[in-house]
Order: sequence, then C-alpha cells, then structure tokens
Amino acid sequence: MVVDVDDTLLISGKASHFFWWLSLQFQRIGRRLQKPNASLIPRLSGYDRVIVLTGRDTKESQFTENQLKKAGVNFSSLVCCPRKQIINEWKTATVRNLGESDKIVWIDDIFEGRFSESVRALSPSNLTTAAPERARLTKHERSSELEWL
Repeated sequence: MVVDVDDTLLISGKASHFFWWLSLQFQRIGRRLQKPNASLIPRLSGYDRVIVLTGRDTKESQFTENQLKKAGVNFSSLVCCPRKQIINEWKTATVRNLGESDKIVWIDDIFEGRFSESVRALSPSNLTTAAPERARLTKHERSSELEWL
C-alpha cells in the first residue's frame, strides 16, 4: 500500500489551516523586507531576454511579479515552481517504479480532484487508487493538525 501523509493520514483542521496561512503571511512580510541587489539588477539590461526562474509556488506569481517590478527588475517572463504538479508527478513515478508484480493500493488526497483521471489512465493493471475516507469529529472534539483517521 502507498499512502500519503498530509490531508490523508494526518488531516488538517481549522487550526492547522490557520497556522499554515499565518506562516505564509510571515513569509510575505519577510519578502517585503528584501532589498534589491543593486549590483546585479542594472546588468540585466544588457540582455535581450531575461527569464526569472523561482522556487516560489505559482500561487505567488502575481506577488513576485509586483515585487520584481517595484525593485526595478525588467524581465521577459517569470516562471514559478508548480509545486503541486511536481509533487504529484514525483509520487506517480515512484509508485510506477514499484513494479507490476505485486498488487498496489495507493490512498492519497490527490485522488479527490481531477488529477486522478490522468493517473488512472497511465496506471499499471496492478494499481488501485483511492481518496481517503475522512474521519468525522464528534461534537466534543476540536480540529487540530494531528487528527487521525
């Protein structure tokens, strides 16, 4: 069996989502405090085409583009990291590399979306995929980061 951790084995509750959001806000504050590299930025004007490649998530592309423009960086295109796509492709390749001799059951929250169709179309016959079943909280339990199935 292959099984995911976040939002599969460990389910994020309201508090977890709040702290994730809060960490993103602190990260943005830190990015706002960054200073332009005054020795490098002027050198970019000597190139016909400047492609900015970043490990920042694609969700941060507008923020990053505005940040670069404010710093006076002239660029042709900005390419952000498609993290979710990369993670999903890595997981898929890893599962495929397990081989076709044993039956494989893969449980992951990525199968709750449309990604599941592309995986199923390319899956070996020994692979069964499923989205996780969600545990229900009783009225006395509160959401937390470590909710077990």
